[in-house]
Amino acid sequence: MGRRGAAVGAVIVAAWLLAAAAQGSAADNVQAASLPVVAEADQQRGQGASGPTPPAPTLGWRQESVAPEPAPEPEPEPEPDVRPAVVDCAVLACVALTFDDGPAEYTGALLDVLAAKGVPATFFVLGIQVEQFPDIVIRMAAEGHAIGNHSWSHPRLTNLSPEQAGWQLDATNTVIAQLTGVTPTLVRPPYGTSNATVLAVIGDRGAVSVLWSVDTEDWRNRDVEVTTARALTDVEPGSIILMHDIRPTTVEAIGGIVDQLQAAGFTLVTVDALLGPVTPGGSYRHRP
Repeated sequence: MGRRGAAVGAVIVAAWLLAAAAQGSAADNVQAASLPVVAEADQQRGQGASGPTPPAPTLGWRQESVAPEPAPEPEPEPEPDVRPAVVDCAVLACVALTFDDGPAEYTGALLDVLAAKGVPATFFVLGIQVEQFPDIVIRMAAEGHAIGNHSWSHPRLTNLSPEQAGWQLDATNTVIAQLTGVTPTLVRPPYGTSNATVLAVIGDRGAVSVLWSVDTEDWRNRDVEVTTARALTDVEPGSIILMHDIRPTTVEAIGGIVDQLQAAGFTLVTVDALLGPVTPGGSYRHRP
């Protein structure tokens, strides 16, 4: 190989040795640098239960927050129901409030009072007025009041022929039934005037005549105190009290009348509940 070849070989060997030495030094440096990290991890693991709690593992994607479902809206309060439970007027001291000549502009306010007091009444309506205030008649029936027939236009039925008297009742029955689905079986002859012919006309329609035992004369006095005093005078179990829902003073008086009757121990009912079983064509002014 000669002297020059030996020299080149020596140079190559020296270069290789230098490169190997450099690589060894770099590896030692990496290993030394990793020792504190490993030692720190070993120290944390050594703390056990007394050390800080490691964070919980998380999923590899972001979790979406789900909004809670809205709470359901509260249901509206039911309308008050004035319809009374079944009562036995043979046991209880029952009294019936009755109102003639409506419906009219004050009848709605009267219904408000009765609804607030939770008591029923009986309304003897005129057909001509029913045509003008149909919604009031619908409300009467819906709130549990009894609706009776007071003729179409308030004539004295005793002055009419049977056919004419029958028309007065039939026309009124028709408009009431169209609005409420019920044909009245209670009739109050205008002015309370009746005779055998009128009672026969009423009986032919499966109805009875209903008069009164307590007259407030509210149509005459038109005074709250007088109407109240007359309503409470001579009242007894089985009484039928006459008033008119066309008078504003009667509407003003009715709340106090109801309170005082109830305080005296009376139970307020509709006329049909007060009378119980009746005979068509009969006439009643008080519970039998």
